[in-house]
Amino acid sequence: MFTLHHTDHGFHEVAVLGYLFMLLGFALGGIWIVLLAETTAGALATGVAALGFFVAAAAILTVMTKKMHHDPLVPENTTGEVGHYLHDYRD
Repeated sequence: MFTLHHTDHGFHEVAVLGYLFMLLGFALGGIWIVLLAETTAGALATGVAALGFFVAAAAILTVMTKKMHHDPLVPENTTGEVGHYLHDYRD
């Protein structure tokens, strides 16, 4: 997943981290829903952790979207982007 060759920007690893934070937020949110029946400190901690992971994922992906001017998880497939890729990596 981590590239050792030339890339235009090194943000792809951070995008993967944001995606993993989003997945962890969903997982902890599900656990939090189940733990709500007991109303314990564990339920509160899990809910706060889920919210924290969601906020972190949203912050990472929003900043990257503004910085890269396209979705950080899905690469652009425009004609210019394809030509740039072919020129840099296939020539």
